[in-house]
Amino acid sequence: MTQSISAASVKTIIFACEAGMGSSLMSVNSLKKKLKAAQVTDVTVVHKPAREIPADAQVVVVHKGLAKTACAKAPNAVVVAFNH
Repeated sequence: MTQSISAASVKTIIFACEAGMGSSLMSVNSLKKKLKAAQVTDVTVVHKPAREIPADAQVVVVHKGLAKTACAKAPNAVVVAFNH
């Protein structure tokens, strides 16, 4: 797992959850709105099941219970694990 990435290098942010729906989809929509309001147009935000995280992922946001899966699927990604 990478500890950091330059903001200018980020092209994709993945919200991952167990099944690829639900809370990750709501978070994706919220972040898309915030990026649009900030006029950030070159970052793609998607949701996926944790088991489908691509190996070349850059930034993955995931519940702490799925952090090990995210790290295994994308060992070079910045993995942001949350509690709630």
